Amino acid sequence: MKKTFILITMIISLCTCPILAEASCSGSGTVWSCTSGSTVANVNSAIASSTTGATITLASGAYTWNVTSLLYDSLKSTTVICSSVGACDVTLGTNRLLYHDDVNGATNPATQSTWRLSGFDFVAGACGVPCIWAAPRSAQPIQYLTVRLDHNTFNGQGNSTDFMYFGEISRPMYVTGVIDHNSWTNSTQTRVLVLYGTGDPTAFPSTLLGSGNCLFFEDNNIDFTAPDNNGAALIDAENASCYVARFNSLKNARVGQHGVSHGWGTVNIEVYGNTFLRTTDSDFLGNCFRSIHIQGSGTGAFWGNTFSCFSAISTPIALLHYRDTTIANHGAGGSAEICDGTNAVDGNTAPAATHRGYPCKQQPGRAVAGGAPGWGTLSPMATFRNTNLADGSRQDMVFGCGWAAPEYCAAHVQSNRDYYNAVSVNEQTTSSSPFNGTTGIGHGTLANRPTTCTHTTPPADDGGGVMYWATDQGAWNTSTSNPFGVNASGADGHIYRCSSTDTWTLFYTPYTYPHPLNVSEGGGGGGGDPPPPTFSGFRWSAGARPLAHAGQRPVR
Repeated sequence: MKKTFILITMIISLCTCPILAEASCSGSGTVWSCTSGSTVANVNSAIASSTTGATITLASGAYTWNVTSLLYDSLKSTTVICSSVGACDVTLGTNRLLYHDDVNGATNPATQSTWRLSGFDFVAGACGVPCIWAAPRSAQPIQYLTVRLDHNTFNGQGNSTDFMYFGEISRPMYVTGVIDHNSWTNSTQTRVLVLYGTGDPTAFPSTLLGSGNCLFFEDNNIDFTAPDNNGAALIDAENASCYVARFNSLKNARVGQHGVSHGWGTVNIEVYGNTFLRTTDSDFLGNCFRSIHIQGSGTGAFWGNTFSCFSAISTPIALLHYRDTTIANHGAGGSAEICDGTNAVDGNTAPAATHRGYPCKQQPGRAVAGGAPGWGTLSPMATFRNTNLADGSRQDMVFGCGWAAPEYCAAHVQSNRDYYNAVSVNEQTTSSSPFNGTTGIGHGTLANRPTTCTHTTPPADDGGGVMYWATDQGAWNTSTSNPFGVNASGADGHIYRCSSTDTWTLFYTPYTYPHPLNVSEGGGGGGGDPPPPTFSGFRWSAGARPLAHAGQRPVR
């Protein structure tokens, strides 16, 4: 018996097999860590127990998150991050990755939270539709939220579906922040980002053109085998929202927005420095048709994009305006009605037979003005330096009017008033060539800007005028990793507008690049509670804001 005991003791002492520990998360306050294999429930427990500004770091390894969804806290800024970029391989089931249908508490910008998800490789699983969902409770005031989704890869999360929703048409939400350095791979285009806004464009004090008070989609890689011609776009926005898509690689994908028939459309869109690539003629979209598709609201800037098409290029930048005519199924309320001079929401400049309601509320080329006037102020859309990679040819914004009579396209949306196109792909060689200051947009050094210029004064407004992109002005880009990197002088360009005859006034400077939240890589590279965007003059209240129409819009 004694020999048996000694033998067992020797076996135990010689065994070097590790004792397996159950995966879990531990920490306190703002510092938390999770072992490999931790479940979503483990991470959610850490989120619930942490304080605002917490970083929850997950160890490298394999994870299976197929039971429930990540649940961030409306009132806490929280970062969930892999310890090394791409080293956390997460298998998803059919549940949503992140789900929060009751964003509640941040009713002004000063109290908003920042949610960050960084550094993960989502390797398998269909994921619920949408995979990421955040929306406020019904009948709430506007909810404010800042997000950063960065350095993640997503593969096979459903074709021709919706991946990420922020807000919902009957529940006002204002989302800012940045989605950067992610990659999506699918066999068919999916709507990666569906963005809803406040439901009321008058919630904004003035133009958002060039401001940081939008949601930014930058430095991402989109790899779709084929486009999708069911009306979808990589990014779709509406309901008085705002986004900026810049310096992305977009294969078989396009970006767009819905106009005034969807909660008054968007208030601002900027699309610049992107590469659009079409590798197939699937669904007859090989010609880059409507790679940038603006369906009729707000202001914006569309510049420096390159289009590489499978077949001969055709209308890569398209503009529509739904309220030029009466069209069935436009939605409810004033946003659905024709702008003809009889609707009180419009400017209705006399004589009605000439202007047909112009300016229409939130029509293309209008910036918000805090409700005074409700149709905003003239802020023309600017399109310049967009080229076809095949031959270097200039690509303009094309205004389409395919409506049946009665239609008032010519009265509502006019070139060299509501939108401006470049006159040439070439820089100025003198102060009068190729741009002479009379129509369109020119670009080149400030010294070569024309000394004279034409100002446009439409009825009851004064915001028009030709434009000039001064290439040696405006230090806003601190990166050298894209086609518009810093030059020797540190200047990156901005637009002057002819504000009155022969007078140039600064009109547009792109927002700081990289985005201020885009300051650290994934993989434990920081997190915490960054400062929220700077909001000035915004209106918010404790009561629910009236909306254009209620009820969730079905997926298109």
